[in-house]
Amino acid sequence: MSHTETPPSNRVSRARTWRRRFGLLVMGVCLALGCIEVGLRLIGFRYATFGVPDSVRGWSLGPGLEDVYTLEGRARVSINSHGYRDAERTRVKPSGVYRIAVLGDSFVEARQVEHDETFCAALERMLNDRGIVSPRRAEVLNFGVAGYGIAQELLTLQNDVLSFDPDVVLLAFWSGNDVLDNARSIDRSPKRDWRPYYELAGDELTLDNSFHQSASFRRHTSLLGRMAYGLRDNLRLEQLAIAVVYAASDPRERPQWQWRDELGLSSDVYKEPGSPLWTDAWRVTERLIVEMNRDSRSHAVGFGVVTLSTGVQVYPDASVRRSLTDEIQVADLFYPERRIAALGQQSGFPVLNLAPAMQKQADAKGVFFHGFDNTQFGWGHWNADGHQFAATRMAEWLSEPGVRSQLTATDAAKSH
Repeated sequence: MSHTETPPSNRVSRARTWRRRFGLLVMGVCLALGCIEVGLRLIGFRYATFGVPDSVRGWSLGPGLEDVYTLEGRARVSINSHGYRDAERTRVKPSGVYRIAVLGDSFVEARQVEHDETFCAALERMLNDRGIVSPRRAEVLNFGVAGYGIAQELLTLQNDVLSFDPDVVLLAFWSGNDVLDNARSIDRSPKRDWRPYYELAGDELTLDNSFHQSASFRRHTSLLGRMAYGLRDNLRLEQLAIAVVYAASDPRERPQWQWRDELGLSSDVYKEPGSPLWTDAWRVTERLIVEMNRDSRSHAVGFGVVTLSTGVQVYPDASVRRSLTDEIQVADLFYPERRIAALGQQSGFPVLNLAPAMQKQADAKGVFFHGFDNTQFGWGHWNADGHQFAATRMAEWLSEPGVRSQLTATDAAKSH
C-alpha cells in the first residue's frame, strides 16, 4: 500500500461521518420547516387558493375545497361538489323550484364575504320571502369563478349551467375588466396564458384554445403539477411561497387594487373606444353576450344581464369621481352601462344597471360599497353592504312585470 493511499477503514469512517452530517442537516431542515408550518398555523396565516386547471375553461374551482380567505375581508369559502362557491345543489331541478343561474367573475364568487352575505344567497332569500316567483320556490345558483372573462362564462353556460335546468340565466357584467379579459391583445391579467378566447371572423365566433399549449398550463397539468396542487391546499408553507411569488411579481402583471391603479388597467372602458384594439374587444364582448342569449333561448331559458359597479363609479365623494372624468374627458363613468343597455334593447334581453343607483345611494348615505377594514374602503370588491344593495335592487327588478315577461319568453331573441 502506498503511503499516500487512504486506508479502507478511514474511507468508510469518513463516508459515515458525511452521511451522519447530511442526515442531521436534513433533520434540521425538516424540523425548521415543521416549526415554520406550525407557527404559520398558530398565527392564522392563510393564502387561500381554490383554482385548479380545467381543460375547457383554463381553470375552475376545486370541488370540496374549503378554507378561510383573508386578502380582502374575511370569510370561510367552501366549494361544492360541482366546483362552485355555492350551497350543495342537485343537478336535477327539484319539483316546484324556479332556478336562476348567475354567471360572472370574482364579484359573483364573492370570496370576500360569507356565503350568506353574497348577493346570490341574499337574492334567493328575498325572492322567497317576498313570494316573487310564487307558487314556486326560488334557487339562485352561483356559477361565478374569480378571474373569468365572458368567454369562460359562455363555456360554463354551454358545458355545465344548462344541465342544471335553469329557468333564467343572468350574466353579471363587471366593466372593470370584462372587456379586457375578452381580448388577448389587451388582456393584462396574470392568467392570460391560461385563458380561452374567442375571435370574430365576420359575425362568427371562433374559439381559440391555444392555452393548452402554453408552458405554464402544461406544467401545472403534469403529474408534479397535480401533486403541487395537493400540497398547496394543505400546507401553509406552500401557500406562503405562493404569496411571496405573488408579492414579488411585476405589479403590472397582477391585479391593482388602489382605486387609481385599479382604474389604470381599464379606464378606457369608461369612454368610446379610442383604438382598433378596444373596438375589437368591445365587438367580441357584445357578440359573446348575444351568443349567451341565443344559447339560453334555444333551451327555452330566459336571459338577462346585470351590470355591476367599479369602486370609483360609486365612490361616495363626487370630487374623487370628477378627478377621473376630467382626466379621461368624459361627462360621467357610465359609458359601459349605456352600451350594454343598448345591446339588450337591440337583442331582446333585459338589462339592470346597478352602478347609477348605487352611486345615488352612496352619495346620499356616505356608504362605501367596495372595500374592507383590512384593505381600503372605496376600492376592490363589494363588501356586505354592496352585496345587500345589489340583491335588493335585483329582487325589485325581477318583480317588474316587463322584466318577468322578457325573462320567461321562449322565442329566439333577435340578434344585432
